[in-house]
Amino acid sequence: MAVHNFFEHAGSDGSTPTVRLARTGYRWRLAGENIAYGPTSPEEVVSGWLASPGHCENIMEPRFTEMGLAYASGSTRLRPTYWVQTLAAPRTP
Repeated sequence: MAVHNFFEHAGSDGSTPTVRLARTGYRWRLAGENIAYGPTSPEEVVSGWLASPGHCENIMEPRFTEMGLAYASGSTRLRPTYWVQTLAAPRTP
């Protein structure tokens, strides 16, 4: 998103969060995604997500047992930092 200056859950190739998760080799049973742009610290982005009902619901979902978080610098001043949080529960063997 930062490289291509866009902000969507769908990837630039049309992929969904679960498709991207599967591409890493992660075998998921349940998955969710929070995205944000603009916050400059982890505290700021998490505070924003917790203040948003849908994002907060993802974070508080007790079935999610694993989480990954990444950020990247954006290409414009209006979108200085992009954040992606992936929440998941692995598929059991």
